[in-house]
Amino acid sequence: MDHVTPRELIFDAVELAVKKSELSSSNLVIRGIVAGALLGIATSFAFVAVAQGMPPLIGALIFPVGFVMLVLLGQELATGNFAVLPMGVMAGKVRLSQLFRNWTLVYVGNLIGSLLYAVLFYLSLTNWGHSDGGPVAELFRQAAQKKTLAFLALGASGWGTAFVRAVLCNWWSP
Repeated sequence: MDHVTPRELIFDAVELAVKKSELSSSNLVIRGIVAGALLGIATSFAFVAVAQGMPPLIGALIFPVGFVMLVLLGQELATGNFAVLPMGVMAGKVRLSQLFRNWTLVYVGNLIGSLLYAVLFYLSLTNWGHSDGGPVAELFRQAAQKKTLAFLALGASGWGTAFVRAVLCNWWSP
């Protein structure tokens, strides 16, 4: 048969959790930085496509290419590690300290990579701050406002909604 049973899936996930928990700190941070930058690139490509008049569906098809690149290049993404490492802990093969070490280093790496890419993209898009960035920057501004101002208006329940959406989103990206 050409399918994977649930038992095989869990076994493979636990083995992956063990491998991820044993990576060196520098390896985790570097892989995290690359992953953060790759997702920034994928996001930029999607926004540029939409800003150039392509249907949003095209942007939605472009963005997952970033995830494919991450998997093919063996990079580390916090959201995937949030899903995989706990399975190793529950199976007794990964210590809790290894889980938190991994999560912290990969998250910091993702943050560094995404911020570094964002600064470089901003400088490129705005000609080192001498222009407003045109339609691509306007699309980014609109998306940022839609993603934040509606939650802000709801106060504490807005924070709760954002948190729940983040959890649900992460379930889709191991």
